[in-house]
Amino acid sequence: MNIYKMSCDVDYYERVFNARKQNIYAYKSNIPEISKKVGRDCSHLDFSPGLNELLEDVVFFCETDNSLQSYNYLNNVHGWPIVHERVKDLLTEEHIRGVLFFPLRIIHDKSGLPEHGFYLLYTSNFIEAYDMERSMYKYLEKYNAYMFFPMKTVFVESECSQYDIFRCVKDPVPLYVSQRFYEIIKSAGYEGFSFHKVQ
Repeated sequence: MNIYKMSCDVDYYERVFNARKQNIYAYKSNIPEISKKVGRDCSHLDFSPGLNELLEDVVFFCETDNSLQSYNYLNNVHGWPIVHERVKDLLTEEHIRGVLFFPLRIIHDKSGLPEHGFYLLYTSNFIEAYDMERSMYKYLEKYNAYMFFPMKTVFVESECSQYDIFRCVKDPVPLYVSQRFYEIIKSAGYEGFSFHKVQ
């Protein structure tokens, strides 16, 4: 069974910058203001279990005034998996279970014009993915958190094989996907995604 860690392909964005001399990066958001308003840090909503909606109208700001419509995964300050509508439509057509898409406002900071069609890709699949007996990790009691060693992490295949996308309840930061999910994105030719095989 193949499992991949999915994230933004920063090398792809570096190549775009070198070729076109434009930095496609949502460098700022209104998340700090939202966090102050609600009294808690909202910068990690993407790996918060039980999210049904965004608390407020979330806005990201981009440095460029050029259209972002050709980009599939938007590089951003919070590391959120922000995808274009065509990715949303493809994953919906392929019946990927356990994904929700929350619309975001993307604003070009120089012109103030909006960029339409971008969403936070959120998974509601938080599972016991790691084989705790065979994996190496350190438990941080102060934070009630686990720190897993990347090359010493073993997955429970019987659990993970039921999902095309998931996060682990004991370490929710990494976003994992199946071979099927990987092939769907690769077959579509959607750039901007990074897939690192972990098992």
